[in-house]
Parts: sequence; structure tokens; C-alpha cells
Amino acid sequence: MLEVKRLYDLDLNDPFFDSFKKDYKFEDWCSRNKDRKCYVSYKSDRIDGLLVLKIEDKHKDFDGIYPALNNKKRLKVCTFKVVRNYFVSKKFIELIFNTIEEHNLDEIYFTIYNNDSSKEKLIKYLSGHGFNYYGLKYDKEEVYVWKKY
Repeated sequence: MLEVKRLYDLDLNDPFFDSFKKDYKFEDWCSRNKDRKCYVSYKSDRIDGLLVLKIEDKHKDFDGIYPALNNKKRLKVCTFKVVRNYFVSKKFIELIFNTIEEHNLDEIYFTIYNNDSSKEKLIKYLSGHGFNYYGLKYDKEEVYVWKKY
């Protein structure tokens, strides 16, 4: 079951979030972005998928990304995690591409700490949908970009 929620609605103590907490201050990020809309998938009352998107203004400073992203309005995939559920992964891809069409955007990007096999699988999955390696953010996170043209 897929639901639209706000980050403040989520129980951050759920083990689903452990991998995020390992990589960065996830709870701080959620606190700063608590009103942000997210798509949550549940299986047997447990979270098994989370998608968080953000339309970024063309004047945003893409600090730390090298090579620098040019200033343009684009969609950022802030969070994309699915626990073994192809249907949910496919639905999340549809939501991403529906969002860029709805807002007339021609670029999408995501950053990821590529430090375990599950993240390698996500990169491979998203690469299969046209995302290409772009560079690094703060020399730690890999940056992937999808361009319409």
C-alpha cells in the first residue's frame, strides 16, 4: 500500500531508516525538512519503501557538487529506498517521471553514498532508467543525473 505523508509522520525509530542513519545525520535532515511530502510503501504494517522528491529552484546553490551543476530548475530525488519490492520501485519511477512532466522539468539528479551492495543495486536500477554518473558531492557522495535532452 502506497501513502502520501509528510516526513514528520514517520517513525524514525523504524529499522527501515538504519541505513540512512549510518551514512549521515538523517534525523537532523528529517527535522529540517519535516513538512516535505513523501511517498511511503507499507507491507504488513512495516515500511518497505520511501520516496522523497524536491523541486529545486534554478537559483539554488548546488554547493559541493563537482563538476558544478548549472543553475536551473530541476528535480532532486532526495530519498529512494525500496526493500525487495519491484512493484514499488516501478511506481516510484513513475512518480519521478510524472513529477518532471507535471512541472515541465528536464533534469533530475540524486546523490548517494555508494558504500554497500544495496546502493549499488539502486544505482544500477536507476541507471537503467537513464541516470548517468555525473561527479561527486563533497568528495563523498556520488552524483547521478538524468537529462531529457
